Amino acid sequence: MKVIKLTESDLNHIIRRVIQTEQDTEEEEDKNLVVGLRNFAKGRISKDELYRLDDSIYDIDVNEPLGQSIITIQYEDNKELFKKLDIDEQDIWFMGALNSYDGYDFMDSYQVEQDFKDGYGIYYDLNTENVETLKGIATTILPNKEFNIEDEEYKTELSEMLLNLFYDEMDYIFGDFAAEKDSEMNAVAKEAIKDEFERPLEEIGINLNYDMDEVDITLADLYLGALQLNMFNSDAKEIVTAIMKRALGDSVGGWYESSYEFQDESKFDSKSFNNYVATQFEKISNKLDERSDEFFTVQDFVEFRDRVTSKYKLKTWYTNPKDDNIIFLIDSFDPGNMSVRLNVKTKDNGLFKQLALDEEQFNNFLHQYSLDDYGNMN
Repeated sequence: MKVIKLTESDLNHIIRRVIQTEQDTEEEEDKNLVVGLRNFAKGRISKDELYRLDDSIYDIDVNEPLGQSIITIQYEDNKELFKKLDIDEQDIWFMGALNSYDGYDFMDSYQVEQDFKDGYGIYYDLNTENVETLKGIATTILPNKEFNIEDEEYKTELSEMLLNLFYDEMDYIFGDFAAEKDSEMNAVAKEAIKDEFERPLEEIGINLNYDMDEVDITLADLYLGALQLNMFNSDAKEIVTAIMKRALGDSVGGWYESSYEFQDESKFDSKSFNNYVATQFEKISNKLDERSDEFFTVQDFVEFRDRVTSKYKLKTWYTNPKDDNIIFLIDSFDPGNMSVRLNVKTKDNGLFKQLALDEEQFNNFLHQYSLDDYGNMN
């Protein structure tokens, strides 16, 4: 049972309106909806006669007493309803996406990969077993680094190595993480919108259908709302919209703008995600144990990279030992051809060049060759 609190002024206003509808019944019963609602509740007009008073009345589910009959008011579509409630078009689109078959795409694997490169993302969602497996992998591919996923610089370097050596396995992990996060955030968003939009309406006896283009309300509530809101000459859509706006207040909406706030760890399926990670980490571990017949093995690349980074850190500018007018930065490594990628600049005129050198070429760059051996700076 709903309890409606009225002030003395509200009560007097309603009484005056009820008296007015009684007085106007005989002369206006064929054209005024509010009078028609009153007359139907008193058994003075039929269901069909009430239908004729307002085309937006889609259904009348007759109950006893007649005032508790359910009136279904139909809008052209949910966009019409939401616009009448002053809900932003972006929020309308967002709600539609949430209720679509695939839901709203909060995240994709590319975004997850970018976060991973920066040392964020999936690291925080690994369980203890997977952290231990990662530690074993990390000590193999970064043998001279202490395993520490609390250290941002270390995670960035580890991410780079994992992507260089095991891109396919990591890409599968990114895809699964994005899917699980989407599931989590869709669930949280739907619940938040239900709390802010649907529940306040349910509390005053208003229910929406699945497509949100039909509104159910009791005849008594529709009639009372018309009297309270002084909408004696309004149609059903106008009355029920005003009742809904009063219940929702002015702060409803803004869901699209705050979409990335819809997160709740308890709704992230950590077990499923970590099971998938364990499968991919096992594949990586097996690759590390393999004795490859290829010209370069994973271990060859790890040792090559370690020999270089033991002297020169990544993303750090150094002066060339042979020519102090030249500075260089190690941008990345390419395991495909066992090369190091350099950004090279001259101090005097700031000319810039990018080089990809194998280990022998890199040593020659440091100690023997001049930049002329690598063509013109561009």
